[in-house]
Amino acid sequence: MKRAAWSAVASIFASTVLSGVCFAADIAPSNTLAWMGGWSLTPLVDRDQNSKVVGVLALKSAEESTGSNINAVWYVRDQANASQWTAKAWSGVSEWEVIKAIKEIDAISDCYDVAWATYTPKTVAAQAAIPRDYSKGFMVDDPLLAAVEQSASRDALIDALTEWGYEVANVPLEYKAEVGSDPLRTEKMLSAFASAIEDQERLPAGSPQVFASSFQTNAQAAFALSWFCYPLSFTVPGAWSAYTTGAWVQVPCSANMGGSAICCYDMQVCRTRTIVEYTVTLSCAVGVSNTWTESECWTHSGWCTNAGGGCPATPSCNLAVPQTPGNTPPPGVCPVRTTQ
Repeated sequence: MKRAAWSAVASIFASTVLSGVCFAADIAPSNTLAWMGGWSLTPLVDRDQNSKVVGVLALKSAEESTGSNINAVWYVRDQANASQWTAKAWSGVSEWEVIKAIKEIDAISDCYDVAWATYTPKTVAAQAAIPRDYSKGFMVDDPLLAAVEQSASRDALIDALTEWGYEVANVPLEYKAEVGSDPLRTEKMLSAFASAIEDQERLPAGSPQVFASSFQTNAQAAFALSWFCYPLSFTVPGAWSAYTTGAWVQVPCSANMGGSAICCYDMQVCRTRTIVEYTVTLSCAVGVSNTWTESECWTHSGWCTNAGGGCPATPSCNLAVPQTPGNTPPPGVCPVRTTQ
């Protein structure tokens, strides 16, 4: 089936194949993102269900991929049983083709495109790529799946196959080394990870990070371990500042009303927040590795009439200015985010 046909079958695919996907009104990438072992992890949360994690997208960077490696795995949480997960995967497609497919299934707004943990800028022309069923490092129809999964050297075999360019995924959340050969290890690890994301998401913006200790505690409980650590990095945003408004700027528009010129003006409305990146070492030490400022801006527009013809540089009428703090962009307007 061609990729272009995906949109036409997305709703059928969602209802018959991805029965565990949550179709709430406001699913979005989590504010907390993570990276481990050459993979980025974007949790998807349902804002209408107290930021419940409904899925996790794992993306592999192009630099870490070889040959036919699986480069994207989408773990989907069951709606009725939060401890159950299924997975879909892709190989040989761009990360934005993968994201496009997930957005179509979960009705995720384009406004969240800036919030995914990606390695490349958005590809405007990306089409949704059709995924395949996946389990424990392999596409489910791969003849090596059962033999490798049952092997005591499972992790080493996965890593070797990855280096050889085989169609396999070495997602650290699926490794046996830390937790043993529990057949439900991936589901348990995903649930531990998801619960830690939820703990962080449900705190007021700007609160200290709790993700690292929560993930460790959850995993230890899930596998009855006295010690657990995954080396990883993750980001936690601070609270947004109040919006600030810029000056009105006259912009071209060709219209008139009863002989009077219509004069158009734009104003930038912006807010900022600090993003903190943390690193967790093998000894479970947590430290700040980087910080940066993120700005979010949108354009507020207005117009005046000018009976004398022509348009002055500043409005000749009293245009409404967005109220701060607490204003939001108009419906359908996606703020632009930049980092510095």
